[in-house]
Amino acid sequence: MEETKKRCPYCGEEIMAVAKKCKHCGSWLDESSKPLQERKETQKLHVKSPNQTLKINKNYIIIGIVAFVLILGGFYWINANTSANNNPMENSSPSASDPYDASNDTYDKWLGTLKIEGSMYRTCETLCYLKLEKNGDWYKGDIRMFLGDYTDIPKFDAYNGSLYGKVRAKSTGDHLLVTMISHNTEAGEYQSLFENHFNGEEQIFMISCDGSDYSARAIGKMEDFFDGGEIYIKK
Repeated sequence: MEETKKRCPYCGEEIMAVAKKCKHCGSWLDESSKPLQERKETQKLHVKSPNQTLKINKNYIIIGIVAFVLILGGFYWINANTSANNNPMENSSPSASDPYDASNDTYDKWLGTLKIEGSMYRTCETLCYLKLEKNGDWYKGDIRMFLGDYTDIPKFDAYNGSLYGKVRAKSTGDHLLVTMISHNTEAGEYQSLFENHFNGEEQIFMISCDGSDYSARAIGKMEDFFDGGEIYIKK
């Protein structure tokens, strides 16, 4: 009797060995024994429609494209940063000024050294050097002056004294006002005509520029050292 019995694989109840459907839970034990309608319904549950399959494939394609773009962008970013680090000259941001950008450079006619020559009436020759550099909207620099004569050009014998000092200058277009702000003097072989002549700050020159031609006029106490005739200036 036991050989003619078996247990339902779905509910575990004892049923006939030749049973095709469990009398307890109603489960079909043999797929081929199911009615045709039930088999079709079961197949529908497990078979995807063409639209569902196409939708799933589209999703996979979109995900693949997004992943590819992200990976490509990552490689590009890494390469760009590596190149920038390996080229420090190109590492400045666009907003930072490029020290080699000369697009806004203009010629500054006052920069550098100006040589001014003249004379003291019936006394000696006067030789002056102004060396200027930019200081914001102003200029600053040095002055060197010598009173004496040329003994063997270009050697100048400052037998009447020498002066060394600091100057500032203000430009108004083609004109430059030069002010001496401090100075020291040295006696020459004969005397020191500079001694006790300047006190504190003194305006000393008004310099003009017309193209490449310069002209200078001594002003204030500086006139005393250029009263012997014309003043010559060159850059």
